[in-house]
Order: sequence, then C-alpha cells, then structure tokens
Amino acid sequence: MSASKTKTIGIASWPQYERPRERLLSKGAQALTDAELVAILLRVGFKGTNAVELARQLLKQFGSLRAMVEAPVITLLEIKGLKGAKAAQLIAAMEIARRVSMPATRGQTVIKNTAMAAAYLRERLRGLAEEQFRVLYLNRRNALLDDALIAQGSVDAVRPSLRNIVAMMSSSRSFP
Repeated sequence: MSASKTKTIGIASWPQYERPRERLLSKGAQALTDAELVAILLRVGFKGTNAVELARQLLKQFGSLRAMVEAPVITLLEIKGLKGAKAAQLIAAMEIARRVSMPATRGQTVIKNTAMAAAYLRERLRGLAEEQFRVLYLNRRNALLDDALIAQGSVDAVRPSLRNIVAMMSSSRSFP
C-alpha cells in the first residue's frame, strides 16, 4: 500500500497480511525486512509518519542495523519521533541482542590466553558508547567465574579504582 508524502496511512489501516506484526507471527521473523523488525519494536510512529517509515528513516540515517546498535544513546534520543519509551525499547532490544551473543554460562567459558580474553571482551564491549574497565575473574582451570564492571567513563577515558578491583575479587568465588 503506498502513501503520499503529505499524508501517511497508519499501519492499522493496512490489510492484515501486510502488517509487520501479523507477518512476523504467520511467516516468521526472517520474512521481515530490517525496517519492519525495527517498526515492531517502535510500535507507533509520530504524526504524519508510521512506525515502518520511522524505522526506514532510522536505518537510512545510520546506514545499517549494526551502526544503529553501536550508536550512542544520545544520538538516538536526538531523532525526531524517537523519544522516551520508543528509544528505551530500542536500546533494551539492542542490549538483549548483544547479551545473547555472549556465552550462555560463564563457568563454561575458558580463557587460556590474552587472545581469548581480547576476543571475549571485543564481543562483550561491542556497541558500547562509553569506555568500560572490566575485570575477568578466572578459576585455576581458566574458567570464567565473573566479568565485573569496575568503572565506566567517557568516550575516551575511564578511571578504575584499585579498591573496587580488590573488593570485587574478595567477594568473588575466584579468591579462596
């Protein structure tokens, strides 16, 4: 269904077989475009723009889903029609996706060398706008017991406290 540039037709007035949510339930998520998946998270657009059009605008502005996921929160909040609840829903969905990409059970993650630690942290920190200082606590068999956020900073600096590192280590299962 096409819409003119002056007046947008709301998704609720579309035939059911064209609505993103109904298509997701009947045909599966893989049948939807990136814009339609984002539109389901947004739920509604704003005056003159439906959720699918808003999602298309977001993807066009950022260039890709990955770029949108990696964008700073402040950038999302500056976009017309993406305030408060809609921005929070997108941010939460992006964080869930990031966490899903991490190993399911920390005790099953083994970090034998710095290359493995770097790979783990690269995945863990992907898409974050701020610098983070994290400490990985391992047992004697190099299994990951805890991944502790010690300090968070600006885009280019973070100041960890040695006191926090020792306190976390003492309360962790990695310290006898």
